[in-house]
Amino acid sequence: MNYKNHSGQCLKLVGINPFLIGVLFFLIGCSTSQYPTTLVQQDIVKSTKRIKQTFKYKRAQEKVSPLQSLHQEMLKVVGNNMTEQYTVYDRLNMKANSYVVDKQIYIIVDGEVFQIDIDSQERENTSKISQSTSNITTIDSTSMDVVTGYTQHKRSIFRISYTLSQEIIEKLSVCNNVMFRYYSGPNMITTSMSNKKIVDLKKFIQL
Repeated sequence: MNYKNHSGQCLKLVGINPFLIGVLFFLIGCSTSQYPTTLVQQDIVKSTKRIKQTFKYKRAQEKVSPLQSLHQEMLKVVGNNMTEQYTVYDRLNMKANSYVVDKQIYIIVDGEVFQIDIDSQERENTSKISQSTSNITTIDSTSMDVVTGYTQHKRSIFRISYTLSQEIIEKLSVCNNVMFRYYSGPNMITTSMSNKKIVDLKKFIQL
């Protein structure tokens, strides 16, 4: 089919294969999502179903905080008798030399506070060195990169796990607002779930 543009030139509309469009959107989806946020697995060894939900938090609510980012994984294990157990695994990426995270965390669900004892805690101090380079031109007009300096990046990683009671799960299944509170020495660390995260959380509980 031919069309004319504003200048009177004749243009030909080329048909687009719907299959190619579908492939394009699939490739775009693969490139923007490195791993699934929800994973369902059957554990034949323990005769259970394992459902894992992943959440990421880029920062804390506090303006000044030792937290750099938080990676959170919730695991739901369903037994043969339909019993359910919920465990949360948090990885807190903190500034170097941060104080140890307290052994209790707090979940605030629609303003109601729940204190939870941490089941396990690990600390890892990491260090990474990056180099800075600059491009220069030599006497014979040859271009080359030279190292101008080094920068050392340090941080502390805290890995903690804790169990969610059935009471908390029931509250979370109908909640409108969820926050997690951690304490690190004199610092409060608060992360808040977005509306999208809360929707994903409720879907995870229903699986």
